[in-house]
Amino acid sequence: MILSKSLGVFIRGETLQLTALSRQFRNTKAPDFLTIQDFRQMPPSELRKEVARFLTKNKTSNFRCVLVIPRHEFIVRQMELPSEAEANLAKVVEYQLASLVPSEEAAVCYDFCVSKPVAESKTFLVTVFLCLRSVLESSLQECQRLGLRIDLVLPSSAAIGNYFLLSGQQSKAETALIANWDSRRCETVGILKRTFHLSREFPIGDDQNLSEILKKEIELFRSQSRLPDEAVLDVFVAGNLEDELEPDEKRYKLHRLSLLPRFGLEIAKTNVNAPETQDHFLSLAASMAGLKRKIPIAVNLLPAERRIQKSKWMLAPTYALLGINLLLVLSLLVRRPIQQHAYSSQLSQEIARLEPEVRKINAVEREITDLQRRSELLMNFKKSNSLALEALNELSKILPGNTWVFDLNMRNQAIEISGASESAAALPQILDNSPYFKEAEFVAPILKDASGKEIYRIRMKLEGGSGFLALLPSEGPRHEIAPQKKNRE
Repeated sequence: MILSKSLGVFIRGETLQLTALSRQFRNTKAPDFLTIQDFRQMPPSELRKEVARFLTKNKTSNFRCVLVIPRHEFIVRQMELPSEAEANLAKVVEYQLASLVPSEEAAVCYDFCVSKPVAESKTFLVTVFLCLRSVLESSLQECQRLGLRIDLVLPSSAAIGNYFLLSGQQSKAETALIANWDSRRCETVGILKRTFHLSREFPIGDDQNLSEILKKEIELFRSQSRLPDEAVLDVFVAGNLEDELEPDEKRYKLHRLSLLPRFGLEIAKTNVNAPETQDHFLSLAASMAGLKRKIPIAVNLLPAERRIQKSKWMLAPTYALLGINLLLVLSLLVRRPIQQHAYSSQLSQEIARLEPEVRKINAVEREITDLQRRSELLMNFKKSNSLALEALNELSKILPGNTWVFDLNMRNQAIEISGASESAAALPQILDNSPYFKEAEFVAPILKDASGKEIYRIRMKLEGGSGFLALLPSEGPRHEIAPQKKNRE
């Protein structure tokens, strides 16, 4: 399971605030918050152990660390430039930097963002964030003392704007004003057409009314962004408010950032409450920006020489491993068809090699079958001849002496005889009385020849079991006897 982790760092005077965020697919969770009071007075070893315990508890070993610079430690300058300057904007900002820095001797770190609310506009707005290098170096040294390596330095105005713009799925407002109260100071950030437009900070005295100040800032932003009078401005407020702000439904609509689920943030720690999230709002906004590779307000005050340079070959092993895995998956998918094709080819070759031998074996088997059939036929003929002889022998014993047999035909289970007799009518009874014959009957009428003898034709069945009858061929032998008178004895 792939997780992205981020750590937001905010230093406010003697107070250190840390917020750890983790992203799991589409869910973003805030595991924990850490606040260390008077951290500058703590020994470095003890301070590092405290931070290390916080990271270990939240399983944050590999993370992106984002530092937020408070509003009173950086300067915001804005320039309206013609569209032609966009082609070489970095050089133009560098040339204008001398007029933006309060002192020529001051060494600063700067970055800028571009706002172009209307695509066809002939001009665009450039917002430059400047911070004294000495102030930034001091904050970076404090982070180094904590054992943290900073990847991104955000001005608080950019962190607040990014927090709002990154939560666009929950907030559909194209134009909005975000106000953050920190102790006795207030910072407002204006968003126009989903781009950075305004950043202001002002102190709040004890005798000042918070609602009245907010109303003035709302009217100022409405005039600068040229909102129509009938448009209702969305105003988002963060921080623990001491006064109840009264909404004006015709001019603005208030949204409290304490309702964090509205911004897609799920609090995983059950004992985290709304005031705690409000106190850590800037560190929370920083850590949310750290989860994104590309942020809407892409500014970074970290000096270029201290930024981590990622080589384009850094991800080469990952891509190589991914390619190997894809090849393995592809090989698994095509292995079965290839194996089946190879097996089919081997089987076809083996069949082609054995086919001549198989044909020879089939020819020999056919010859053997033919010889067996011929042998059985000869044996049946032999057995049928033996039966015919036995039948003739029986007929010679039981037929009267004045009876002659001219023809004997054995077929299936019957014997048919024809001949002449002086008393043909008595022959069927004589044959039925024999243990060899049964169901004797005439198959033709009795005729007389010229000498007065009766010509007969009798059919009868052989007496015996199925094994005895099975020995007879379907087409039995035909035996002819010469028509001459022969005495039975």
